[in-house]
Amino acid sequence: MQKIIPLDLVLSLSTLTTLTLTAVTLTAVTALPATADETNPQQLDDIYVTTAYKAPAQWDNTGSSVTVLTPEDFDQLNAVDVLDVIKSVPGVSITQSGGRGTLSSVFMRGADSDQTLVIIDGIKVNNPGANGAYNFGTLSLNDVERIEVLRGEQSALWGSEAIGGVISIQTTTGKNADKPFNAKVKLGGGSNATAESNVSLYGKEGAFYYAINANKTRTNGISAASENTFHYTNDQGTQIISGGASEDDSYQSGSGSIRLGADFERAGIEVLMRHTSITSHYDNGPLIREAGDTNFDFSQENDGNPSTKTNENLIKLEGFVGNPDDRIHQRAYISHMSNNSYFSGRFGDSINNADKRNLGYQLDVNFDQDGAAEQAISAYLEYTKDKMDGFNGNNSLSQNSAAVEYRWFHDNDHAFSAGLRYDDNDLFKDDTTFRLAGGFRINDLTRLHASIGTGIKNPTLIDLYGFGGGFQGNPNLKPEKSLGGELGVTLTTTDDRHRVNFTYFNRRLDDAISARSVQDANGDFTREAFNIDGKTRVDGFEAGYQGELTDKLTLSANYTYTNSEDPDGNALIRRPKHQASSGLNYQINDQWQAHADVTHVGKRDDAYFDNNTFQQVGVELPSYTVFNLGTRYTLNKHHTLYLNANNIFDENYENTIGFGQPERNFFIGYQGQW
Repeated sequence: MQKIIPLDLVLSLSTLTTLTLTAVTLTAVTALPATADETNPQQLDDIYVTTAYKAPAQWDNTGSSVTVLTPEDFDQLNAVDVLDVIKSVPGVSITQSGGRGTLSSVFMRGADSDQTLVIIDGIKVNNPGANGAYNFGTLSLNDVERIEVLRGEQSALWGSEAIGGVISIQTTTGKNADKPFNAKVKLGGGSNATAESNVSLYGKEGAFYYAINANKTRTNGISAASENTFHYTNDQGTQIISGGASEDDSYQSGSGSIRLGADFERAGIEVLMRHTSITSHYDNGPLIREAGDTNFDFSQENDGNPSTKTNENLIKLEGFVGNPDDRIHQRAYISHMSNNSYFSGRFGDSINNADKRNLGYQLDVNFDQDGAAEQAISAYLEYTKDKMDGFNGNNSLSQNSAAVEYRWFHDNDHAFSAGLRYDDNDLFKDDTTFRLAGGFRINDLTRLHASIGTGIKNPTLIDLYGFGGGFQGNPNLKPEKSLGGELGVTLTTTDDRHRVNFTYFNRRLDDAISARSVQDANGDFTREAFNIDGKTRVDGFEAGYQGELTDKLTLSANYTYTNSEDPDGNALIRRPKHQASSGLNYQINDQWQAHADVTHVGKRDDAYFDNNTFQQVGVELPSYTVFNLGTRYTLNKHHTLYLNANNIFDENYENTIGFGQPERNFFIGYQGQW
C-alpha cells in the first residue's frame, strides 16, 4: 500500500507563502481563465449560501469551500439523481453497489460516507438505523431547486457527522413565486426500460405559499453484481475474478410532498411533509472467486430473491420572528425523520425501523449594520434523539447541544467567523468543537480564504448494539474526532469571465471506527465495530475553473488530489488519489443548447470479504473515464425537449469491487412549465 508523508495540520508559513506567490503570479496573467468554485455561473453577489454560517450569507463572504448547484447545472451534467450532481464537485468521490437505488457512498475530502452530514429542507436525514450515512442512490432530482456542498470540518455549526462537510438539498418551496399558480411537469424514458414522471404545483398569494410535488421512477436496471468479467491481483498475490452475473435488478420509487407556509415579512410559519416509498432489488454480494475456480456457485447471485422495501417520512414545523437583516431574528423548528426498511434474501427476512427527532431554537443578533463592517452573533440550542427498533431490540441515543457563532463581514469582501459548540451526550463523554474561518480580498482579482476546526462523529446505533447475528454491537466505542483545515485562493480576470480556485486541505482523525471479524460466544465468526488506535491522515488540494470562452461557449473543470493513510500507513479504501471532471456547454442559438462532460477517476485501493477466511482482502482497482453528451431544444417558454447519452464510449468499470456500473445508455425527456 502507498504511504504518504504526514503534513502538519497547522498551515505552515511556507505553504501560505507559496499560495500567495502563486496568486500574485497568476493574477498578472489576466487572460487566464478562473472560477467561482465553483460551478455556478451566476455573479458572486447573486449567490447566497445557507450552510457556511448559521445565517444566510453571500458566497464571496465565506471562509470555507462551498459549491452551489442549480437545475441549470443538473441539465448540463446529464444528471438523473442527486448522486450524479455531487460527484462533479471538487473533493467529492462516490461509489455505488450497482445501478439506481443500490447502496451509495460519498467520500468528501477522504472522509467516510457517514462523516458527511446530509440535510434535506432543513431536516437532518443521516440514517441512525443503518451505517449513519445517507443513501443518495435513491434520491431523485425532479423537485430539487438547489444543492449546497460545504467542505471541511463543520461540527461547530452542525454537530455530529459533519467531519467531511455538509450537503444541503432544497426542494421547491413556492415562497418566492410571483403568482398564485405555477406548474412544472417532467416526463422521460430511456435504456433499461427506465421511465420517470414528475409534477410540481406551487404558488404564492399574499403572505401564503404552497408547493405540492409527486414523483414516480421505475427501471429494470442493471445487475447489481457485475455482469462483465474483471481480472485483478489481490494484495496476497492471488489472481481473482469478479463478475459473471446474469440477471437485472429492478428499482422503483414514488414520492410525494406538500409544503404550506405563511410569510408576513416579520414573522412566518411553515409545515413540510414528505413521503418516499422505494422497492429495490439487489444481489447477495459480489461474485468474486479465485482464477481457475470451476466450482464457484453462481446461483448465490439471486438466491432468495433479495430486495429491500423502504418507507421514509420527513416532517418539519418551523417558525420565525424578525427578518434575517433585522437587529433581532429568532427561529424555532421541530423535525422528525423515520426510515422503515424490510429486507428479504437468502438469509431470511429482517426489519429495521429508525427515526431521528430534532428540536432547535436560534437567536441572531445583528449590529453595526450601517458601517463598512457588519457584525452578528448567533446562539443555537438543539435537542436530538436517534432511535432504532430492529433485531436487537429498541435502542436510542439522545444529545443536548448549545452553540454560538460570531460573524464579521466587511464591504471589501473581508470576513471572519468563530464558532463553538458543546454537546451533552447521554452515552459518551461531553465534547466541545470549534471552527474559525476567514477571507481576505487582496485586490479586485485575488481573494484568500482559510478555515480550521474540529469535527465529531458519534458511533451509530448499529455500531453500539449490533444488527442481527451478522454484526454484534460494541458498547465500548468512542466517537471519532478530527482536526482539519484549509487554505485557498480565488483568482478572477478583470472582465469577470474567468475564475480559478486553488484550495489545500488537511485532516487528522482520532479513534476512527472500522469493522473486524471476531468469534462470538459460540465460536461462530461475526463482525463488530472497533476504534482504530492512532491517527488517520488525509491531505490534498482542489483546483477548479469556470469560464466563458465566448458569449456562447462556457467551460468548467476541476481536479482533486487526495492522499490518505490509516495509522498503519495503508491508503484508505475507495479514495482515488487523482480525480478530475470537465464540462463544456454550447448555446447554439436561442432554442438549442448542447453540452458534453467527462469524468476521470484514478486508481484506488478497495477490499472485499473472503468468505473462506472471514478476512478482508485488499485489491487495487484501475482508473476509468466516462464521457457523456446531451442536448436540449426549447420549443417555447413552456416546452423543452432533451436527450442525454451517457457513457458514450461504453467504458466497463467497477467503482466498488464486484458491483456493476451502467454501460452506454440513453434518456429522452420533456419538461413543461406554466
